[in-house]
Amino acid sequence: MCEKDLSVSKIKGACEQDLPVFAAGKVDCYDDFSQNQDDIVILSIDITKKLRHCPHAGQFFMLRRKNSNHLLGRPISVFMSPYVPVFQANLVQDFLIQEKGDGTKDLLKLRKGDEVELLGPLGNGFPTLKSGDKACLVSGGIGIAPIASLANELQDGDYDFYAGFKNRVY
Repeated sequence: MCEKDLSVSKIKGACEQDLPVFAAGKVDCYDDFSQNQDDIVILSIDITKKLRHCPHAGQFFMLRRKNSNHLLGRPISVFMSPYVPVFQANLVQDFLIQEKGDGTKDLLKLRKGDEVELLGPLGNGFPTLKSGDKACLVSGGIGIAPIASLANELQDGDYDFYAGFKNRVY
């Protein structure tokens, strides 16, 4: 299992303006959590190009395996990436991926050191909570990725978290 340090000092260094960028990356870590169920992995990608703004909960990247037969990337939500306004180094971004079709099946073939093409971060993300407000976070299945990322950005006690699952392990 990959060791993660989500401290601010580890992820500072890659943001400038509010536009998405085309970037390349390499798989830094691959954790398989499928446990004989649907193929579910956490894919950590070291993004080698300086991003123009920092990814945060609710945003996504278009991911594509380099030299893939698929023309377009697949939209994959950021996972467990604390929002930090200023970066100082490359970013290692986590993505929770479940096989849903040929495109995600192709992404699940990636292993440590493999090259990935990215476009992002895209989307507006979730709004910021006002001081004193409390959020009710509800999610299920693979949709847990952006909600877990949002919970990671919020202060303890600022939210209630409810997750529902059918009969699969997540």
